[in-house]
Amino acid sequence: MNTFQVSNTFFRTILIIIASLALITTASLVIINFDQSPESVIARIMIAGLLFVPGITAIFGLVWLPVFIISRLLLRHRFDRRKIPLFPVPAIIPPACFFVAALALSSLLLIRYNSNNRLRETVDQALRAPAPNAATWTAIPADNDKVSAQVERWLGESFGVHEPKLIELAENFPGNIPIAQKIVDQISASTRVLNILWTNHRSEAAGFHDASLRRLLVSIATHPEANETLACDIVRHTNDPAVRVAIGQHYGNSVAFRQKYLDILLSDPSPQSRRIAAGIVNISYPQMVSLASDPDPSVRARLASNPYLPDNLLRQLDTDNNIEVRRNLMLNPNVPAEWRNAYYREAIIHEDPEFRGRLVRENPDCPEFVLRNLANDEIAEVRAEVVNHSKTPMDVIGRLVNDKAAPVRTQAKMRMRDDLGPATY
Repeated sequence: MNTFQVSNTFFRTILIIIASLALITTASLVIINFDQSPESVIARIMIAGLLFVPGITAIFGLVWLPVFIISRLLLRHRFDRRKIPLFPVPAIIPPACFFVAALALSSLLLIRYNSNNRLRETVDQALRAPAPNAATWTAIPADNDKVSAQVERWLGESFGVHEPKLIELAENFPGNIPIAQKIVDQISASTRVLNILWTNHRSEAAGFHDASLRRLLVSIATHPEANETLACDIVRHTNDPAVRVAIGQHYGNSVAFRQKYLDILLSDPSPQSRRIAAGIVNISYPQMVSLASDPDPSVRARLASNPYLPDNLLRQLDTDNNIEVRRNLMLNPNVPAEWRNAYYREAIIHEDPEFRGRLVRENPDCPEFVLRNLANDEIAEVRAEVVNHSKTPMDVIGRLVNDKAAPVRTQAKMRMRDDLGPATY
């Protein structure tokens, strides 16, 4: 091996070492710039890949040129006959530009990391400070996603946070639903904290809500430190039926709350609110009278299922021109037997198949003559409901074992096996 070959091997070794150092440097930059945001992992990997190739190319070009220039100058007198090819200067310009851009971008990422790190430390100090510090929170951007995630994580990991700290967080993150939910979940949340949270989200309460806001409003109203005044205020300012029903069920045993609750629902122009009121069993007679004359038929239909309706309101709803009102009245256990039997005979002949099935499914006291008649119904789903009814006679079940519809036959065989023993079928 001559001197020229040794030099070339030496240069290749140097370039391999430099390329390895470039790879280590790029990986180090990714690690240094990596923060605790999971969504940035893919972006950092892509940046690493984009920076590595031009960085290696640039280093290769920038090192190769001076090495060959020096080798040519030093070895010219010894190798005059052999021309050493010089690396062309234009070829290193693009990778050099890429390399400079890579260094600049890496520097920006490093600056961003340092900024985020300082912000995390500031938020951590504010969270751990024993006394409220308004000046510190003023300097922290409350709408920053990373700040919100850090505060939310801290509240989730902490237990029994003191009331002043909860008030501080509630006041500094007024529109943040996840943080508000974490505050409500704290056992140390007081009535004052709950009132602050409700004030923060009062403007969002009108109309229907997404699951997170709905859960927050219900959590505030049903918190052990909440009072009936706060709960009634939430019911008054929200139109979400799920929120109102949940609050009504929580305070259902309180007579005073129930009266205020019903007054709010009945005075609401929305039919949905009045439907909720009509579904409450123990409402007063004047409230029943008001709902029985409601202009919305869905409200009257809901009231028709109330088992405590007096006779005069039963007769009033019996003449209602809406079919759903009369259907619900038919299923009301307080309706006189002669009325109900008349309804049943009419329903067997004239009602649609869906209601005939409902007549059996939702009526545990369905008379035997109705079950025998509907066992011959032309719709298989109705006959299947007859099979599943607890009061269907066994001779009817035995006849349906040979039904033309396979699902009905299968259910009838299972019913016979359950009632008469496995040896039957």
